[in-house]
Amino acid sequence: MLLTAKTDELRSIMELFYNLSGIRIVIFDSNFLEITAYPSEKCAFCREICSKQNLVQKCAKSDSASFENCIKTGDIVIYKCHAGLVEATLPLSYDGINIGYVMFGQITDIKDKAELCEFVHQINKKYDVNCSAKGLKYRNTKQIAAAAKLLEICTEYIILKEMVVPQCEGIAALAKRYISDRIGRNILWNERMP
Repeated sequence: MLLTAKTDELRSIMELFYNLSGIRIVIFDSNFLEITAYPSEKCAFCREICSKQNLVQKCAKSDSASFENCIKTGDIVIYKCHAGLVEATLPLSYDGINIGYVMFGQITDIKDKAELCEFVHQINKKYDVNCSAKGLKYRNTKQIAAAAKLLEICTEYIILKEMVVPQCEGIAALAKRYISDRIGRNILWNERMP
């Protein structure tokens, strides 16, 4: 589904979310294509993972599985990606129709530095990459749940303010324009649409 996005307004909300939570946020369309992100660049850990094409595919598969899961539940889904980082997805619905997804992530729930370094070491061995624990942001379970709730609030605001809407096509666009043009006045039963 093609979407129209008010990118500047979206980025403003996304920046507020990031400044408060310190967690990257991304908006995808219903075909799992990224519309916008804040910050625009992935964390160093994920950039290293994505330096290998087979791992890019694992990331995409992990993302799409979470998107499908949040559509099934109709609710936010908090999970660990294939590389062990915490992420959350939420469906983006407009008039009851799924038009995309909002995601946050690229954080860890491992507080202990030694344990985190061991985790990264295991990922490096498993995937033959050179990731670093440096820069990975830690959030505890309570902070992750709070960020998830904040994500839900932001998503509802984005829809309320129509910052992301489906592009109307064909008969639906004509009907919407016809009704909008005639709202508040009598419509004759034999009046034709333009």
